[in-house]
Amino acid sequence: MQIQLRYFHKICIGILVLAGNSVLRASEADLPKGLWEEIRANYQDIKPDQVDVISLADLNGDGKSDAIMQIAGGYAGSCGFTAGIFKKVPAGYKLVSDIACVSKIAVDKKSTNGWVDLLASSREGYFRLSFNGRAYPDSPMAGKREKRTP
Repeated sequence: MQIQLRYFHKICIGILVLAGNSVLRASEADLPKGLWEEIRANYQDIKPDQVDVISLADLNGDGKSDAIMQIAGGYAGSCGFTAGIFKKVPAGYKLVSDIACVSKIAVDKKSTNGWVDLLASSREGYFRLSFNGRAYPDSPMAGKREKRTP
């Protein structure tokens, strides 16, 4: 399912449900300015067809659309995909966190240290990932176990 990303810039954080089949396959041209360059700088040999948009939403309350991207290719495996969390900055985007072995990921209404919490699942269950002031945990299992699902 390919949809122009401009329709997703104003999605409310509270209604995002992000799972494997709800991501958007986007061409390089569809991505916000500077995002593809930051993806390529941090994930060598990645191709546009190996990157999916999970969410474009304000994750840190600054009024700008940050990005959660599903990174596949050599960055995904039997445990799941890598979720790249990118902050919108004046020059484009900056990678904030790499979260490995993710099956599903969603944005929660609760926040920690100025950033929304993420709810991620892996083979081990569901976990709350809270921002520590610099980054999110690097895997779902490093977060707090949750009983509810994203």
